[in-house]
Amino acid sequence: MSRQETPVESFKRATAATVRALSGVREAQVGFSTEPPGLAGSRVRIPVPARDLNPHDIAALRGAADAVSLRMRFHDAAVHAKRMPLGETARAAFDAMEQARCEALGARAMAGVAANLEAALDERYRKLGFDRVVEHQLAPVSFKEQQETNFRDKRRWMNVTASSASTASSNANKPRWPTPCAC
Repeated sequence: MSRQETPVESFKRATAATVRALSGVREAQVGFSTEPPGLAGSRVRIPVPARDLNPHDIAALRGAADAVSLRMRFHDAAVHAKRMPLGETARAAFDAMEQARCEALGARAMAGVAANLEAALDERYRKLGFDRVVEHQLAPVSFKEQQETNFRDKRRWMNVTASSASTASSNANKPRWPTPCAC
C-alpha cells in the first residue's frame, strides 16, 4: 500500500505533467528549486511551491512553468544563435524578445496560460520593487540598471513615505504599469 500523496506533491506532479504536455517534450525532466526558473536542454527548473498552496503563489508558479514550457516548444536554438547580435545589451534585448515571442504564441492560443504568465510577470515585478514605483519617469530603464543601483537610491525612484500612502490610494484606479512613451 502506498502512502498518501500530500497536496504539494500532487501539485508538483500535475505541474510536471503540464510542462511536458505544453512543451511537447515527453522526456522533459522537471525539477523544483529555490533558484529562478530555468531551462537547460530538456531539464526544467521551476520554483518550489509554497506549502499552503495559496492561489497567488500557484498562479505565479504556473506562469513560470508555462513560460519555460513555451520556450521549449517554440524556441529554435539554431536560428536564435544564427541571428544573435554581438553586443551584450543587444543580446539581452534579443533574448528577452525571443522569450516574449514564445510566451505570446502560447498566450494567444490559451487564455489560462495568458493568465498564468501575467501572474508570473506581476510576481517578478513585485520582487523587483516595481509595484512601489509611483512615477514612470523614475522607474529603472532596465533590469541591469536596477541591479547596478542595488536600490541605493530608492528615494529617487520610489516613494514609500507615509505621505505617499494617500497618493497611492488615490491612484488605485489608474493603470498598474505606466504606458510606454511615444519616443
